[in-house]
Amino acid sequence: MKMKQILLLFAIFLLSFSNIINGQDDFPVTIFNEIAPQIRLTSTEELSELLNNNDMTYVLFYYKSSSKNSRIAAGILKQIADHLVFLAEIILIDCESEYGLTSNPCTGNLPTDTTQDPFPRIYVERPPSFKFNPYTGEKQKYSEFQFRGTEVSTTSLHNFITENITDSKVTQLNEDNIESFLE
Repeated sequence: MKMKQILLLFAIFLLSFSNIINGQDDFPVTIFNEIAPQIRLTSTEELSELLNNNDMTYVLFYYKSSSKNSRIAAGILKQIADHLVFLAEIILIDCESEYGLTSNPCTGNLPTDTTQDPFPRIYVERPPSFKFNPYTGEKQKYSEFQFRGTEVSTTSLHNFITENITDSKVTQLNEDNIESFLE
C-alpha cells in the first residue's frame, strides 16, 4: 500500500516538473470554475435580462480557456472575489462557447498579429443612479467601463473594479461625516 502512494506522489511530481520545464503556466483551465461566486451566461438575452432586472454592479470577464493571459487573470480574479461580495457580481463569458462567438468583446478589435493574446477582456457594468430619467421617463442604461491596463495584478484589478462601483448614490464615509451617519 505504501509503495502505491509513493509511486503516485512521484508521478504527480514528474507531471508538475514536466509542466514547468515545458513552460506551461501555473493556472490550469479549471481555474475558471474556481472563481466563486460567479454567474455563467449562455446567451446575449440572459445578459440583457440580468442588466434590465437588477441594480447590481457586474464584472464581465470575457476569456478564452486556451489563453495563458486569461488563466493568469482568472487566478487574480479568484484571489479578489471574496472582497467583491455584495459590491459586484462576477460574470464569466467563455469566448470559445456559442455565446462568446457572437459577443462583440470576444470578436471586436482583435489584433491582426496572431502571436498576441488579446484576452481576457474585463468590463465593469455599473447601474444608473436612477433607473428611469426623472424628466423624460426613459429607462437608463448601465455605464460600461473597460479595463485598459497593460498589466493585470491583484492591486490593479481590485482598484479598477472598486473605483468603478461607486456612483452618486454612494457616500464615502470619512472622519467628517461618520458622526452624522451613526446618529
